[in-house]
Amino acid sequence: MYVNNMHAFRAAFIVAHLLIVTLLFQSVNFSHSLNPLGSTLGTGLSGVASSSLSRRALLQTTLATTSLVTSKTSQLELPTPPYNPSQQFPRSLFSYTLLPLTSTLTGNIPTLQSTLIPSKLYSHTQPLGIVNVNTPLNSFAQITPSGLTIINPLQPTPEYLSLLSSLTKSYGPISHIILTSSAVEHRSSFNTFSQYFPDACKYVPEGLYSFPFDLPSEFLGLKGGKVFKLKERLPPDIEVEFLGPFKFKSIGTFVESTLYIPSLKTLISTDTVCSITENVPKILLEDRRGLLYHARDGVEEYVEDREAEWRKGWKRMSLFGLCFFPRGIKVDSVLEAFSSSRKVDSRMKNLDDQGVPFNLYPWKWVGDIDESFKGYGDGKLFVPPILTKLILDREPAAVERWMERVCRWDFDRVVHVHFNEETRAGPEDFKNAVREFLDGRSRFLPGDLALLQEASDVLTKVGVVAESKICDGEKGRGDLGRRFS
Repeated sequence: MYVNNMHAFRAAFIVAHLLIVTLLFQSVNFSHSLNPLGSTLGTGLSGVASSSLSRRALLQTTLATTSLVTSKTSQLELPTPPYNPSQQFPRSLFSYTLLPLTSTLTGNIPTLQSTLIPSKLYSHTQPLGIVNVNTPLNSFAQITPSGLTIINPLQPTPEYLSLLSSLTKSYGPISHIILTSSAVEHRSSFNTFSQYFPDACKYVPEGLYSFPFDLPSEFLGLKGGKVFKLKERLPPDIEVEFLGPFKFKSIGTFVESTLYIPSLKTLISTDTVCSITENVPKILLEDRRGLLYHARDGVEEYVEDREAEWRKGWKRMSLFGLCFFPRGIKVDSVLEAFSSSRKVDSRMKNLDDQGVPFNLYPWKWVGDIDESFKGYGDGKLFVPPILTKLILDREPAAVERWMERVCRWDFDRVVHVHFNEETRAGPEDFKNAVREFLDGRSRFLPGDLALLQEASDVLTKVGVVAESKICDGEKGRGDLGRRFS
């Protein structure tokens, strides 16, 4: 029975991660295209109605109040944040996969605004996550003579719209909205956000795909005559190079439109390159429970709400977000996981409100996170492993041609939609990051890539993706089994 449970849990663990890997690069947009805020659509930034939130507000306020009362009686290390209507959106209790695995008990989605280049370029950041693994998702607002150009907009919460409103008062209306990628976390919010600004020009890449049915843009919320293909028309002061679209052997596509703003010498990367440091992103400090959740070595451990634990939690969280199954964890059996969940320290009992049920923490950290983190956490550009293992390694020639085209631009700053907002880097730094991948080198330890390697093998075998054309020695194969109790 014990062996059967172990293998069943392992199979479920791998299948769940494969599902997440697949979903992340399918342009899912099914129910999100429906009118998100009723009669407020098309009204721009004025009068963001709260009526669509009111049906949940009473219940959520009650839940939040109950949580706060509980925090006083049980002395929680970090109380659950109260319900905040300005940080709500109709589907804020759900992740980008339509599963209730992401948001906090109150469904809050905070937004932070940063100035990258005064009066020229601003960023907005919201948390993106699933099963308590949260990372920054960034959007950019470029100031132009005609107003604001919004690149990969976020979920249109009242707080986000209010921050944009403050910019429009100084620099003019939102005149252009750009989508650069087919990935679900970008397309789903692009469609709903765009409906607030019917007069703005919208720009989309080639190869967009909706799941489970491939529908025209008109059925996905993009209506009117101001929707353009980036390949055919560009906003002012924007240049573009395309990577893809790459069609999977089953369904769906991957495409990225890499943008360049000549006047700012700035490159905009969506998914293909990013950078990370040990500094905890400010957006994750808005609700630190996820950081403390991952700072624990085991479910019974108590950790203090302090910076050292935040950094530890962030390092582990980033590795989960990039590789899905770090080498440093030992996964419990099903029986052990549920048994241990009853032993959680009372001060830690609300850390899993962000999407992990029953106080589960079904693994133990037995490895050194710093050994893994030092390979990629130095602030330099790198290509994320999910791309190097599942998508781009199938099209190395196309990637190299794209790299050479991008490196002809004269940029000294790269801004990222994922993780760090910006990296001071030029064409040589960009080329080094992509060349590292093309040469079969990696900043990640083989054990950290084991799940993605197994995913690549399985998805290739069942015909979802083509065979990889880049070999890294396959060092990660066979490592997964040793991490299950």
